[in-house]
This record gives sequence, structure tokens and C-alpha cells, in this order.
Amino acid sequence: ASKIMPVSELLKDAMMNNCDLKGDYEIVENVVDDFFYTPAEPAKNDKKIILHVSCFYDEAKNISGIIEATEALKKKRNDFKVVMLGTGIDYEPLYNKAKDKGLLDVMDFIGEQTPEQVKEWMDKSDFFLLFSNYETAGVVLQEAVACGKPWVSSNVGVAQEDTENKNGITMNAGDVKALVEGMDWMLDHHMDYDPNDLRERAKMYSYDNISKKFNNIYNEVLNTK
Repeated sequence: ASKIMPVSELLKDAMMNNCDLKGDYEIVENVVDDFFYTPAEPAKNDKKIILHVSCFYDEAKNISGIIEATEALKKKRNDFKVVMLGTGIDYEPLYNKAKDKGLLDVMDFIGEQTPEQVKEWMDKSDFFLLFSNYETAGVVLQEAVACGKPWVSSNVGVAQEDTENKNGITMNAGDVKALVEGMDWMLDHHMDYDPNDLRERAKMYSYDNISKKFNNIYNEVLNTK
């Protein structure tokens, strides 16, 4: 191939070093739908909303870890609600796990939502939560910053590339204790992140920017044939 275009440095490194797929690489990030960039009024909730969006595949998304962290956080404070969007193979057992732990007063399982509805929930939320064991990029993280929301995330995908923690905070995958501390901290500090700054950094994922990247790469390849 004249160009290989993975969506993140993490995926590039895995392809080159773990799979020995050598070639001419250039990163082209996942694109974020334009409507995610539309500013909204600041969230005004009785309790702070922590938002999670995923396919409910526990081996990858480690929602079990989120449930354990929420259980521990509930013992420290009660000024929050964890809203879980999505559905998938592990939805029912994970819902039942939260129910059995008596967490349905601080966790809402909403089910599958359209992208537009996800945007609405992003706008309502105070910050985004991801605790995946692995991601190639994590487009939901990109969507969150496009909405002006910081993240608390395991060190995967694009969160791994945010080395200065400008978009949020990270911890090692699987470290539930660190996740509890991160959620606890962000509940008190999410307002320190300027939504306009987050949104501006997220423009690298816009249709305009990604289409220019593809266009430049295609022209470069065609001109070298």
C-alpha cells in the first residue's frame, strides 16, 4: 500500500511492532459528526452527571470496573449520578450486577441511543467516563471533548496521546482504586476545564480537517505514481 492510515498512534504502533506490518504510515483520526461541536448551555443538574457510552462488551469496556468504582464512590459522597448509555451482549448481567449492589439510585441504565441523543446526554453531563481495557482510539472520547466535556479514562486510545492531561485525567486500565480517585477528583474539578478550549482542540477530528487529510494523502500518492 502507498499509505497505511490507522486512526491513532496506538494502533500504528501495534500494527508495526506487534504484527510486524511495515509500511508508510500516516495517522488519520476518526471523524466526529459536526453536530457534536454545537455549543450548549452549561449543565444544570440536581446531581452531577457522569456519562458513559459503550457497546456493553465487558471484556473490552470493563463496565464491571465502573460498577465497582461507583460502589466505592457512593460510600464517600452522594452528589452524583452515573448515566450508562448503550446496549450489548453483557448489558443484562451488568445491569443486574449494579442492581444487586444496590446502585440503581446512583446509576441509570438508559439503553441504546442515537448519535443525536448521545449529544444531548453529553450536553447534560459534567464529564465523560471510560474504563476500557483496550481501545484503538475511543471515538466517544473524541465526541466528549467536541462537546466541551473533560474525561476520566483509562490510558487507552486518544487518552493515551493526551500526555499533558489537557482533556482530562487517566489511569492504568483495570486500576479501580485510581478510577475512584479520578472520579472523585473530577466531580470537584470538571469546571476547571474550559469547554471552548476542549472544543477547539477537538476540531482536529472535524469533517473539514479529516477530509483535508485524506485529500492531501490521496493527492500525494497520485502525484508519486
